[in-house]
Amino acid sequence: MKKISKILLAILIFNFFVIANVLAVEKTNITVNEREKYSVAVNKVEYTSIEQAGLQLREGLKKRKNIISVTFITSTKLDDSIFKQVVNEAVKHTGVPTEGDYIYWQCSEWEADSDYEYLNGIYYYTLTYKFSYYTTYEQEKEMDIEVANLLNTLDLSGTDYEKITKIYNYMCNNIVYHYSSKDEQIYSSYGALINKKAVCQGFATLFYRLALENNIDARVIAGIADGGPHGWNIVKIGNEYYNIDTTWDVNNIVSGYKYCMVSDNNFKDHKRDNKFSTNEFYAIYPMGVENCTLDSSKVNVEETEIYNLADLESEISSEVYIENSEVVDVVLKDTIESTRINTVWTTMIYLVRDFDYSNLWKNIISEAINYNYMRIGKNESEV
Repeated sequence: MKKISKILLAILIFNFFVIANVLAVEKTNITVNEREKYSVAVNKVEYTSIEQAGLQLREGLKKRKNIISVTFITSTKLDDSIFKQVVNEAVKHTGVPTEGDYIYWQCSEWEADSDYEYLNGIYYYTLTYKFSYYTTYEQEKEMDIEVANLLNTLDLSGTDYEKITKIYNYMCNNIVYHYSSKDEQIYSSYGALINKKAVCQGFATLFYRLALENNIDARVIAGIADGGPHGWNIVKIGNEYYNIDTTWDVNNIVSGYKYCMVSDNNFKDHKRDNKFSTNEFYAIYPMGVENCTLDSSKVNVEETEIYNLADLESEISSEVYIENSEVVDVVLKDTIESTRINTVWTTMIYLVRDFDYSNLWKNIISEAINYNYMRIGKNESEV
């Protein structure tokens, strides 16, 4: 396994770096009325619960603000743990596509400090956070448009299994694994959807958003795979969850998907971080015992055969990749005719027939990727 960079090894997957510097400023020479007038004058809303403070921080994160001030009132002097408590609340899984894991994994790092005033037995805290992101607010607005366009194009009707399969096919056909130390967008869903290149963190956050946009619950899971830090998803079908790893299946389109809707029993080469493997987490997100397969009673025979052949065709109207020592983006001139393909040999005949030889060298230069890579996200957190 290649080591990508010293920076990644230091930061790992989503390193929430906290600098907590609590400055005690005891101002006892002001009255309660003066304090209230001051709060109104500076338009400060002061909260008394972690939930309220987290909501305030979440709204700032969604707008990709770099500096976010959160006010908090308590009768007890706080320690440094207040910073993480508020962040945990802000990035908790809510089921909203642009919140939860989507925010969490698109922040690169943060630091915080605080000051407070003490008046008549009450502490008035101001927590000031400084966040860095992989995307800007303007880029997120662009994402909103592109996500809507993609979902309309994919026509995500039918069962949850069918919707997930269409999303999975799209991602494996149209996004390539790509690492560059000069391009931080590869860690974001923006890099995956807009630039069509990302590392596992970008793949996982995009799948998370696309699933939630279709009312399918999902989470981003961090852990170890192939000896290094890695990120993937779990997705809900019925009452159970299944593992999804689009990053690793980008290289398996022709040979067959191996990491799509897989049970833990068949996912032994992935090990979750501790916070995703507790009894409490599994109680909330119970995993299926066996791999999830298409229920033939819910679709007609032809649809069943097409999805069973996804490992050969991977949506015949999309791009197709051929695996060797490199992955080459092969663009088909015409849509492969609707005749069902039953063997890899037949698939190769179609590829040879429709291959655009005039652009062969251009395709190899622009899209070839060495897949002897370290599958890694960026920035690990205990949050």
